[in-house]
Amino acid sequence: MLELLVAGLRDAFTLSEREQSVAHSLLFGRNSYAIATRLGIDERRVLQDIQDLLAKTSTDDREALMRVALRLAGERERADAPIHRAPGPVHSHANAGPDAPASCSTVSRSRYAGAWPAANDRRLRAAD
Repeated sequence: MLELLVAGLRDAFTLSEREQSVAHSLLFGRNSYAIATRLGIDERRVLQDIQDLLAKTSTDDREALMRVALRLAGERERADAPIHRAPGPVHSHANAGPDAPASCSTVSRSRYAGAWPAANDRRLRAAD
């Protein structure tokens, strides 16, 4: 999940490899000391990297960065999701096939078609 969040930030803000690593660690909940230890760099450098990342993403803190990352990941997921089409109208044409003309007549079918009994059904006739 964190990879998706960081990927959204990376694509939206063109993050460097270091910024991606810092973003991943921040979103994971690590503090600056833990990030510095993980990356093998000085903690002061990590603090500067965090400030640069927050400035680049126009956020003020870890929570705001998480909100932006979640929004971007959601947009990315919706963009990548396949489009599921509902059953549409039935197209009919006498000359159906690859040579059929572009102007085919469209016949709409109600989803309730056939759901109601016919008016002449014996059960519905008034008893004499």
